[in-house]
Amino acid sequence: MGDYATTELSDALIKLGVKHGGYLPDIQQYSPAAGVRISGPVYTVQMVPFNDTTSPKPAQHFVDAAPANHVIVINVPPGKPCDGMRCIVTARPGL
Repeated sequence: MGDYATTELSDALIKLGVKHGGYLPDIQQYSPAAGVRISGPVYTVQMVPFNDTTSPKPAQHFVDAAPANHVIVINVPPGKPCDGMRCIVTARPGL
């Protein structure tokens, strides 16, 4: 997918019936350096508040569960913009 422009991907998604062409509101890019872009298979993570008792509990930390060479996309609950990155830093201080 890295060979395609964002507009090409959006147009293709619209033709496939994806509402809004795959637009993801409020998404933020965190890269190790300015101008760095990545593409690849995605491993999605849904963060939940610490007091959530209804969501399933994963057997291992998402950083360890993500397959090699996948991009991790984290959806964080409203009002908790730092929690996702804090979990990664806590689990992988050497990264």
